Amino acid sequence: MGFFQESICDCCYCPMQFALKQFEGEVVFISTLLDPNIELNLSSVEDFIVFGTMNGDRACVPVSEIFSFASMITKPPAGLVKPIQKSVKGKCGCIEDPMTNKFNVGDIVSINGSPPLQVNAVGEGIVVVNLLDSPIHTIISICNVVFSVEFLPPTTTNQAINTQS
Repeated sequence: MGFFQESICDCCYCPMQFALKQFEGEVVFISTLLDPNIELNLSSVEDFIVFGTMNGDRACVPVSEIFSFASMITKPPAGLVKPIQKSVKGKCGCIEDPMTNKFNVGDIVSINGSPPLQVNAVGEGIVVVNLLDSPIHTIISICNVVFSVEFLPPTTTNQAINTQS
């Protein structure tokens, strides 16, 4: 897988860096733990640091601190999601891989308390989602998912109970 195999990072930072590089030259909206609303004109992504400008000032954000990012592009670039690789050691083997396997294309989920999201793609280290009423895709780092809830369709039993109330 080229760069992924050569990376010193044994986690989802490499896939997130790869995804961010696809948006160089675009305005992206980055969410971190400390600031969920960073609007950045992304110029480059190198050595796990995102570089760009905010209101004319130079800015940088470590990839490790990025929970998610989005852009106004409604169709993600082809090749944004790399195939899921199974790690036999390190952080990917104990956190990323099992959590990645919990997401399936088409699922409706809540991630870290978000409103309902539709899963559009799942790859190594990232999941691509969008709000149900929005064409904007958001790329989320699997390593920063604290919890997720899959919304299951109502069962016949639940529907019967709801109609009797």
